Amino acid sequence: DRDVTGVQTCALPISGLLAKACCALASSPDDPVLNAELGAAQFFLNDDTDAAASFDKSPSMPKEFATVAAQAYQLAAAKLATSNPQQAQQYGQKAVAMAPGAGSYFALGTAELEGGDAAQAILDLKKSRDEAFSDPKTDLKSRVSIDSELMQAYLKSGDNTDAADTANEIKRLDPNSDAAQTIAGNQLMTKANAESKSGAHQQAIADYEKAAQVGGAKLAVTVYAGAALEQSHLDKPDYDAM
Repeated sequence: DRDVTGVQTCALPISGLLAKACCALASSPDDPVLNAELGAAQFFLNDDTDAAASFDKSPSMPKEFATVAAQAYQLAAAKLATSNPQQAQQYGQKAVAMAPGAGSYFALGTAELEGGDAAQAILDLKKSRDEAFSDPKTDLKSRVSIDSELMQAYLKSGDNTDAADTANEIKRLDPNSDAAQTIAGNQLMTKANAESKSGAHQQAIADYEKAAQVGGAKLAVTVYAGAALEQSHLDKPDYDAM
């Protein structure tokens, strides 16, 4: 839910506020209040990335916009984590600075993981987990999502022990969840893909087969197809082994 506490939206509909702010900014593009108003309007219209960019132009924004700005930075970081991890990290850091809670640390940690910094991602995702798990109101889906991201970070950092512990915790939280096995399978599939590109076809086959065993039905078709393709690259393919 979007927290609008303290923000005055007057009698205009949000689209009207957006038009009003855009018109005013045409003559005063650097005005921090106008940029904050524009960011708030964009946020209410679910345009989180543009909202974050507008709040960036308002370093001295009025305090009543702080809650909305923090949420915009958090949501924009989450949306940009894969496509633009560097920008996502910057927004995540601002979200943490303004509202250091589970959601902000999760957004920052996810962006760091996508940006290749698994060690820092672990630190921030653990902060997210600590905040979320200490709050009895945190729902099951959120707990599993945080643990799933943390498990991925552990795997990417080579910490298989903590990854396994986190996988077990996910199962304890939700015995019906297949998140842990899907993550483990995807990790093996990524490794096999890299081995395939480097020409290590026999090792790729082995890891594709491990991915099928670990990842379950969701990955089985994809990884067995990958293993079969690797067989075709061998001097003596053994399709009966598949």
